[in-house]
Amino acid sequence: MNGNVWTRKKALTFISDDWGMCAWCPTVSVYEEMRALEFMRNAWSSGTLETPADMERLFRLLAGFRGGDDLPALFVPMVIVGSPDFAAVEANGFRSYIDVGIDVGVPRGWERGDLAAKAREGIDRGVWHPGYHARAHHFSPRRWIERLRAGDAWAHFAFQRNVYVCETVPDRLPEYAGMDEAEQVAWAEEGLARFERAFGFRPGSARNSDLTPRSIDVLVAWGVRATTDEGPVARSSKRITVLPHLINFEPFMTADHEDVVGRTLAEVEEAWAAGRPAAISTHRRHYKGFDQGDVERNFACLRALLARVARRHPDAIYLCGDEVAQLTRREFSIVQRGRRTICRNYGDRPVDITLEISHTSYEFTVPPGELVIRA
Repeated sequence: MNGNVWTRKKALTFISDDWGMCAWCPTVSVYEEMRALEFMRNAWSSGTLETPADMERLFRLLAGFRGGDDLPALFVPMVIVGSPDFAAVEANGFRSYIDVGIDVGVPRGWERGDLAAKAREGIDRGVWHPGYHARAHHFSPRRWIERLRAGDAWAHFAFQRNVYVCETVPDRLPEYAGMDEAEQVAWAEEGLARFERAFGFRPGSARNSDLTPRSIDVLVAWGVRATTDEGPVARSSKRITVLPHLINFEPFMTADHEDVVGRTLAEVEEAWAAGRPAAISTHRRHYKGFDQGDVERNFACLRALLARVARRHPDAIYLCGDEVAQLTRREFSIVQRGRRTICRNYGDRPVDITLEISHTSYEFTVPPGELVIRA
């Protein structure tokens, strides 16, 4: 069975950006107050931080559909692991940037409950497999502090409402702007450490168009194997597998919700016909926002897409980016999904592996074509 594994397997990966991001506004009242401002005039600004109840709704929807390997549909939520600590920044007189890690909680005004604990529950249920998005999403902490220190009116207006967004999308600087190489390394390492503390494992996939060569080095050192085609740095790195041809499933961007389901499925089928895994991008904005009617429509679209995949392609399997990267390189993959270890051998030879579980070593052989799950 040597060759392109994707000519034999229909793989589908749902990549969902912006989970854990404390933006745009914390409450509907703040959103209504700010929505007319120039930097809020975009399709994304009505989204907000998820709650455990929002996550539970998505978990249940995903669990209702299973792939050809009898595992449930899976999301790879790309998580932002830091948010400005408004209270601490104010206390230090806007002299330096301080943030709150997702492993600890959220800033003032953004309280939702224990999001990290809910994520770990989804991981254990097999429907949630987080990846690393950023420590500060398309947002330069250095620039923000400079604006606050200089007394910028709009930055302070937003700050007093526990909002850090104060620039239009084209005006923003990348996450690492103003940092030297040593600072980039320290920044990325702390972000990845927060991820591991929050979710109990190191991320196998990442998505961040703000990456620099030094931050790529850190991601690789921490075990990231997969990313999406975002930016020349990621594309030039041969150490990370780039998931090809990302398919946009963004129902809120079109009024024709039935059409977006049909178009997405057609692009998925085109990828499979071309011998590629299908990778879908669908942002958190669909599943949490201040327009509840829009959220309902977006959930309905996801349900319809999963139903069509199940009906037309019952052999399709739902993979995380890390699995796609491993299978692309060697036709064998091994990942932890909560308490389970999932091994896939789509090559033509048995693979011997050793696992460390609870400080005990286990050796076993994965036969060709067999999925092995170890609790």
